[in-house]
Amino acid sequence: MTVTFAFLMVWTEFLLAVILRGSRVRPVTIGLCGFLQFEKSLPGPLMATTVLAMGSVIVFPLLAQRHIVRGLSFSAVK
Repeated sequence: MTVTFAFLMVWTEFLLAVILRGSRVRPVTIGLCGFLQFEKSLPGPLMATTVLAMGSVIVFPLLAQRHIVRGLSFSAVK
């Protein structure tokens, strides 16, 4: 059930970004779609950009883990 909601939220963000594409700032998903073309795709740059995008999602929680755990345990104790 959670996976379904997560998919719907990501898909909605993607569609909204495609529709409102006039701005200079856009999500990573739209940037990744720029590497996919009708006639040919660019797998090398696509994979490199995907690894960079995933890297920030993986590294940030690892660096902030101590603060996240402290905040969760502090809010759980009254």
